[in-house]
Amino acid sequence: MAKPRPKTRNILANKLRALMRTADNMTQRELATASGVSQTQIGNIIRGENSPSVEIAEALAKPFGLTGWQLICPHIPDNYKHGAALNKLIVAYVLANDDLRHYLDMIAERERKPTHALPKLESPRQAQVDA
Repeated sequence: MAKPRPKTRNILANKLRALMRTADNMTQRELATASGVSQTQIGNIIRGENSPSVEIAEALAKPFGLTGWQLICPHIPDNYKHGAALNKLIVAYVLANDDLRHYLDMIAERERKPTHALPKLESPRQAQVDA
C-alpha cells in the first residue's frame, strides 16, 4: 500500500524551514525583507497555521531561486542551488517531442529502480559522428 502523501501545508512549512537553514540559517525577518512577505505571515506558514496564496508562495520562493510550485512539491530536495537547472529540465521535457519524452520517461523509470543498469546513452552529437 502506498504511503499517504503529507499535507501540502506541512510540505511547504518543512521545505521553507529547510531552505532557511540551508541559506546560512536565514531568519524570518531576513526572509520577510527578501520576499516582501510579512514576518508574521512567514511565522504562521512555518507553524502550519496558515496556507499562503500562490502569489505568496512565489514571493517566498524567489529569494531561494525557486518558483512557488517547488515549495510544495514533496520530491524536490531542499538543496535549492539546483532550482534553476530543474526549471530548465522541466521546460525542455515539456517542449520535447513525444519520442524524446517517452525515452526520458523510460530513463526516469529505470533510474527509479537502482537495481537495473542504465544503458549506455549516446549523445546526439556522438550518434552523428558514428553514422
